[in-house]
Amino acid sequence: MDLTKVEAAVNDGAGYAVLNVRDLREAVGAQRTGRHVAEAISEGLHQAGYRHFPVEIPKDQLRGVLVYRPDSPGAQVLLLVEVATTSPPGAADGAVHLLADLLRKP
Repeated sequence: MDLTKVEAAVNDGAGYAVLNVRDLREAVGAQRTGRHVAEAISEGLHQAGYRHFPVEIPKDQLRGVLVYRPDSPGAQVLLLVEVATTSPPGAADGAVHLLADLLRKP
């Protein structure tokens, strides 16, 4: 996976960048974004130390995907949203409560 564009965009955005699925698809060298290509994009980003939202890469090439480094300021909120929306109920409940506590703080 060629992450040159991703790295540049995330660095320019102070740890965050919105890239469209087409750019991410091109990074893996694919022509179309099917399930397997979307999974390859996600896996490649994770292996390179990035996270993304939405958690499931959309198949529409014009959709935006927020790509970020998990150590970026505020990223813990996105990580909690990911846990809250993708985990089994016990883990999700804990993430929801932590997220609520974070959002209540000034």
